[in-house]
Formats: sequence, C-alpha cells, structure tokens
Amino acid sequence: MAARELDPRSSTPTAVVALAPASGPLGCQSAPSRRGEPAAALLPALVADEANATATTTARPSHGSAASHHKMPASPAAATLGKPRASASGVIDRAVNFRNSYGKTVWVAIMRNDPDRCGGYGDWQTKGWWRLAPGEVKQAFTTSNRYAAYYARAEDGTQWTGDRGPVYVYHDTFDSCLNIGSTAAYGTVNMRLIDLNGAGLSHTIDLIP
Repeated sequence: MAARELDPRSSTPTAVVALAPASGPLGCQSAPSRRGEPAAALLPALVADEANATATTTARPSHGSAASHHKMPASPAAATLGKPRASASGVIDRAVNFRNSYGKTVWVAIMRNDPDRCGGYGDWQTKGWWRLAPGEVKQAFTTSNRYAAYYARAEDGTQWTGDRGPVYVYHDTFDSCLNIGSTAAYGTVNMRLIDLNGAGLSHTIDLIP
C-alpha cells in the first residue's frame, strides 16, 4: 500500500511504497530444553528457533565532526560468515527494522548488499526514505548478508551517522547504488555499519536520544 513519506529536507510529501510496519517491540526468545531428543530430531527444531529469534540494539545520535570514509566489508566473505542456517527451502533472510524512540519524527536511509541489482556499481543498494513517527517501528529491508548500513536524520537536525560511504542522498525518495551519483543529490553522508552476525532473523535498531 502506498504510504506518504516526507524527505528530511523538505516539508513536501512524496509517495513511496513502504513495507508494512513491524507489529510492535521485539524481544529475545530462548529455546526450550529438549534433553533426550535424538540429534537428527533436534536440527529442524534448532532452525525453527533461529527463525523465531529476535534482537534489538540501541543507537544514539552522532556527535562531533564527520568520520573518515570506509568501504563496506567484502561482500562474498560477509555473506558467507553471516548466513543463518539454511532450511530445506534455502537461505533464510534477516529482517532489519527501525524503531523511533527519539521523540521526534525521524527519516531513515539504508545501504544493503545487492550485487544482482548493483553489480558494477559497488554491489550495494542505497535507498531512502522511511519516515518514522515517535514510537513507530518499520521493517526497512531483508538481507542474507552479514553487513548493512544506515543513516538517520530527525526533524530537529539530529543525525545518526557512521564511517561507511560516502553515500549520495536526495530530498525525495530514492533507490540507487553506492557508486552512482547524481546532480539531483543534495549531498553525501556517512552511514553507520550494521553487523548482523548472531542477530537472529529479525533485528531492530532502536533510535534513542
């Protein structure tokens, strides 16, 4: 369903197809004890436990001067090291969500590994914006890669940045690749690295003051 999004530099709404918001706060689940069960019987259950596992990390705003630019980790190694266990149907992707606990409206842009789409242009897809009202949670993307990155900006100018980039960003919603620039961009930003190793299959980044 098409949602109305606002870019962080303009009050003019722009249309974007947004993913369905997450249902609510996510918590970690522990696996029940299965003593006495054969190892062969445990494997499907362990895969199911991981599929239900969730994790949350808190993220505070950035302070000080901009960090140096660093490349994203090498794609093949990152994908191999960070893959969850595969089921009979293939690799299970992780969902990455954002929660706005900052208290003011926040816009989020992301970078995810997508060599099929961005092969020859850095292998990394760049996309924005997801608008998060205070207290809102949205799923932004899924990935089978260990690494991703994000940039966030609040309506009061507060930013969540990192050292991965530079990434071109735009006043309106955008869907591009790391090594594609445009005169339509209002500038570049550094994104904050997301390491999904051991994060389960649903990971929420909680943007806090």
